Amino acid sequence: MTRDFTLPASANSSAASLLRAATRSWRSARDNGRPVQVALYQALDAHRGGILAPVFASLIELYESCFERPIHVGGPHPTSFSTDELRLLLLLDGSRDIGTVMLDAVNAALARAMRIAVRSTRIMMRLALECVGDVPQSVTSPYRPAFIR
Repeated sequence: MTRDFTLPASANSSAASLLRAATRSWRSARDNGRPVQVALYQALDAHRGGILAPVFASLIELYESCFERPIHVGGPHPTSFSTDELRLLLLLDGSRDIGTVMLDAVNAALARAMRIAVRSTRIMMRLALECVGDVPQSVTSPYRPAFIR
């Protein structure tokens, strides 16, 4: 059993960088017929988060399924977020509730699956960022067997 985590404020820039890299490499790979996981790994590895490639692949795929359209990426400035990227960022950093963000989803039946995917992504991001030292070790950490503590 694991507990849900909200990424701490100190991780917001890391989370935003990972999300931007993931969504843009995802979109580029899909549009150009390249393997998505490879593109995700390469983009995320530049931010020391390559291990998160399958996590983001699942999250973005589910997001597209909820809205029944491709994810829109990029804004007027290279560092700005699209509405879709902003929705995902707000979900990941805990600023917004999944129900509020998903109100205009076409496939509302997937909202429960999206809630689980967001929680899983938060947990995996925290663990990955802790491993590379971008986030201080959490006081509350996911369940670990006694022999690992």
